[in-house]
Amino acid sequence: MNMNVSAQLAILRKRMSDTRDVYEFAIGAGGQGLLVKCFGFVPDPGTLASLRRSFIDAGSLPAGSEVFNVFVGTQDDLRALLSEEMVSAPGRNVYADDGIRMIFSYEHALFSVYHAATAETFIWLCRDDRFEEKYITHPFVTELSWWAQRHGMLLLHGASVGVDGAGVVISGLSGSGKSTLSMSALLYDMDFVSDDYLLLSKRSGDVMSHHIFSSGYLTESTLRLLPEYEPHVIYKSEARNKYVINLESFDKYLVSDLHIKAIVVPHIANVSEPSIAKTKSGQGLVNLIASSSAQNKEVRNASFFLTFMQMVKALPVYDMQLSADVRQNAKYLRQWISQFQS
Repeated sequence: MNMNVSAQLAILRKRMSDTRDVYEFAIGAGGQGLLVKCFGFVPDPGTLASLRRSFIDAGSLPAGSEVFNVFVGTQDDLRALLSEEMVSAPGRNVYADDGIRMIFSYEHALFSVYHAATAETFIWLCRDDRFEEKYITHPFVTELSWWAQRHGMLLLHGASVGVDGAGVVISGLSGSGKSTLSMSALLYDMDFVSDDYLLLSKRSGDVMSHHIFSSGYLTESTLRLLPEYEPHVIYKSEARNKYVINLESFDKYLVSDLHIKAIVVPHIANVSEPSIAKTKSGQGLVNLIASSSAQNKEVRNASFFLTFMQMVKALPVYDMQLSADVRQNAKYLRQWISQFQS
């Protein structure tokens, strides 16, 4: 397949020049920043809520910062934009070479390409039933994963909480209790980076987690266990039976960074008392990298796996047996993390 996207970029650049109304905002995370330009539309309030705490003053961005150029249209508009080969290609297609990195699918109504020569990412959003869910829960997750890697970070599918700057990454597959544990921890006044996605870096020997999305994610059953979050629901995913929580009211507990001391792998055991015990690192790390690479469309990206192992290989891994009492679990985790405070 011919991956020359000059025609597509030319069409989008003309649309940029023809659009008078441009909504801009800047994002900062992990010491890096980027400018987001939305051509001809204002993002959904839920999208802005999910990124709110990462907002920075656009004037503080250094010269040469990367730019996300974002467009909206119909699936028919997308068909007109893509080449015939791209339209007919089944599934989600990921491509990278020295000049571009791209994901596209007419079937799934998506097209994004990073253009290395200009440090720009072009993102096409299709307005359909999938649009709202994708860009409220985790806006631009694939494109932010690319951006993170270019700046020495990884976007991982995991939670991160802590106490007084010392924290853990909580790793678990769907249904393991990861989000419930981290969202419960927030109610116990713990430092909170994320419940579902985080940025990870290693700097001067320290592994760090960094905040990126300003929202939480709970199932219907766990929302019943944590009713404090019910007034803050901003969206329900009917397909996944999950609720997106606006965490603005909990802002004083949201932190930009944590020094990571360990990886915790929770298991729903319904024991009378929660417990944490050191374990071999293999399965916990496999779960974390497998779910992250799959959700970020990095499955065939060898450098993603290598960078991950270099970051986390020295971190101890612990299994946490969860009791039926979600608040008891959070209280226990808080006490346990306190051992890492300097």
